[in-house]
Amino acid sequence: NPKRRTLERIFNDYQTVRKSMNAIDFDDMIALPVELFENFDDVLSSYTDAWRYLIVDEYQDVNLIQEVIYNCISSSGENLFMVGDIKQSIYGFRQSKAKLFNERKNRYAPFDSENPTYPATIYLSKNFRSCQQVCETVNFIFSRIMADYKPEEYLNFGAADYKRDPKRDTEISLIYRDNFSETCSVTALEARYTAGRIFEMMKSGFTVQGKDGERPLQFGDIAVLMRAKSGSDSD
Repeated sequence: NPKRRTLERIFNDYQTVRKSMNAIDFDDMIALPVELFENFDDVLSSYTDAWRYLIVDEYQDVNLIQEVIYNCISSSGENLFMVGDIKQSIYGFRQSKAKLFNERKNRYAPFDSENPTYPATIYLSKNFRSCQQVCETVNFIFSRIMADYKPEEYLNFGAADYKRDPKRDTEISLIYRDNFSETCSVTALEARYTAGRIFEMMKSGFTVQGKDGERPLQFGDIAVLMRAKSGSDSD
């Protein structure tokens, strides 16, 4: 394969130049420790003896080589404490493997406070950041599109200060191209609909709960989340 041979030649030349400069890149920072741990037991033991516990945050975004490192420098994984949320797994383009999170979570029994045994899985299911409608909507959608989203992983409303207000119920809009006369892209139609909906809310006197009580909606209160910005249409 000519393309493969070309890439291999470029990579080998890059490695030669990098080594001549005594430099490493980001991938080396991940791979070289594994080589050290594999070939030098004293180096590995210096790390396994250094820490009583290892805590890994955002565990849903760990890749395979990071998983190897965590397992190497821990006591066979027994002193690891991992925190994560599979719904927030967004680094697949960096080879993160959300299945590692699921496999470990399912490997352990749920934590029982009356009869604590370890390792165990602890579900942090109380949500204190969102109103009840948001929690309900997330559970409704995710339980239908994610095979592993089970009741024990639902967002349970915990913000008692957020009083339920029917006018702030979640709204889901389905946009049909046939309803528009324009021949622009789907992205542009979504943008135009969203902008129109925002202006409707601004003109209708919609209110939000601020630090000092209820006040009129402002543009700064609104965030628009997109699937991806790169490669999107300019119109």
